[in-house]
Order: sequence, then C-alpha cells, then structure tokens
Amino acid sequence: MNKKLPLDTASSWDAFSLGAGEAVCCPGVDRDRWRPWLAQMPRALASEAAREIRHSSLCSTGRRTYELAGPDGLPLVVKCYPGAWWEKLPSPDGSSLGCSPWGAFECNLALSLRGVPVPQPLAFVAQGQNTPDAVSYAITSLLEGCQPLMNFAFEHLRRRPSAANVTRWMEAVVETIVNLHRAGYAHGDLHHHNILIRSHDDGEAIQVYLTDFDACFANTETAPDRAQVLDLASLAASLYQVAPDRLLWKGLARYFAGLSLNAERRRRCLGTLREGYRSVLNYYRASFGRVEDYYLTLAEKALEEIKPTP
Repeated sequence: MNKKLPLDTASSWDAFSLGAGEAVCCPGVDRDRWRPWLAQMPRALASEAAREIRHSSLCSTGRRTYELAGPDGLPLVVKCYPGAWWEKLPSPDGSSLGCSPWGAFECNLALSLRGVPVPQPLAFVAQGQNTPDAVSYAITSLLEGCQPLMNFAFEHLRRRPSAANVTRWMEAVVETIVNLHRAGYAHGDLHHHNILIRSHDDGEAIQVYLTDFDACFANTETAPDRAQVLDLASLAASLYQVAPDRLLWKGLARYFAGLSLNAERRRRCLGTLREGYRSVLNYYRASFGRVEDYYLTLAEKALEEIKPTP
C-alpha cells in the first residue's frame, strides 16, 4: 500500500491521484491544466525540452535537477529523487542526511510561508512508490535573473571593485541567514551555489535567495545550535576568495550581536565554527595558504567583542 503524503504543513494544498502515484499542488494552481502536464512530465524530462541544471554540492543526494517549461510556458525547476518520498536522502559517506524528498520540499514550503526568500513551491509528485522504479518530483518556480553568489561577486568586482559593495553584499547574505535561523531552521548545505543574487546593473541593490533544502531541517534548540553555526562555517569557507577580511569579522559580529550568549556558549560556537570551517576547506581541496588561520583569528575577535551575558 502506498503511503499517503503527509500534508501537515500543506493542509490547504490540492491532493489528487496521478496514474501510479499521487500529487499535491499549491493553492491557486489550476488542477485541470496541471494534471496532464504532470502526467507527461517524466517523458518531457528525458527529452530535449528539459535542461539539466548542474552545480556543486557539499552533500550528494542522488537527485538530478532540470529546468522545464510549465503548463503556462513559464520555466520551472524540477528535482527528481530516486526512491520513495519518505526515504532518507543519502550523504556522501553513505549515512543519512535525516531529510527525505518530501521533507526537503516541506522545508522549502515552510520557509516560504515564514517569509524567507526561497523559490516558490508549486507541486510534489510521488510515483511508483512500492516499486524498484520509485521516484519523487519536487517542482518549484525558477528564480529568473539570478546568479550564484560567487559568480555575481566576481562579475561586479571586475567591473567595479569596491570594499563598500562587498561589505553590503555580505551583510545582505548574513541577514538572510539570520532570518533562516530565526525561522527555526538550519540549511545544512550552505555554499555559494545555493545562495542566489538578483541585482540591478550597478550591483548595489540586491535581493538574496536561498535554494536547495535537501539537508535542511527544523531546529528546536535555542539559536545558534551546532548545525546553524556549521551553516556559517560552510558559508565562510566557500566565500573566502571574495572577502576573507569581512564575512567573519563583520558578518559574525552582526549575527551574534543580537543573541544572548554567555562566555561558555560563545566558546562552543567558536569551536564548532573552527571544526566546520576546516572540514569544508578540506572538501574544496585547494591551497588556502594562511587564510584559515586568518579567518579563525577574525572569528575569535568577533566573538570576544560580544558583551558577555551575566
């Protein structure tokens, strides 16, 4: 018997059967237009109509991502997950990420409802769930006119190198991460390909979006917990080429300033940051010279400047 999709978060969504599986669509989606499109979608993904989206990731979940024109002709993003919707996604070391295809989609939905800037979730399809060919599809809007953060930064630094611009971009990114953590979530795979930027031509006014929630999960502990500090470590390591003297010095101080942390919690946060930062540096397998020590020194200074909680 197929397990039914749990619609705890998406209680107002439209659920219906779809051939050998089931689907849910967000409020406002025209079921009559989407049903035939969803039925044909697997075939369309295997045709020249679909464009595969490739990018690096700190965690490999076995899924493939495509850009495909939707029922109204507008581009959508379709993530294809092999296996059942409730199965935990794999991590590179063979363990479980603790998140399922539906869990990743539900995190995207929950963050959207909380006002965190993410792609709009539109539909989820689960087909052949009790067969060896089981597959799940998560469908969201395409964030058009956006670039991965590193691409955006290098493009604008070449055209208009400005310390003020870099500082402004980093503050906007950190503010988005603050909002993610305040919403009660840790991203789990935070790097420059999962941070998209939309800007005007001058690169000054920007909008920051977060994508790819395969390793995301709701956090019930008081922020920042270990996973949330690891978000900061991952972000810092992937962006060291842009602003090694600003992201942690100003960004960390900005992040921690509004939190009530005693000296022991600050020390634990720094230890987690140090551990996570080195781990991500090892993942990238590049020669960083002394940038690691420089970064961690700045991080320690930023944390020391926070006024201790009595």
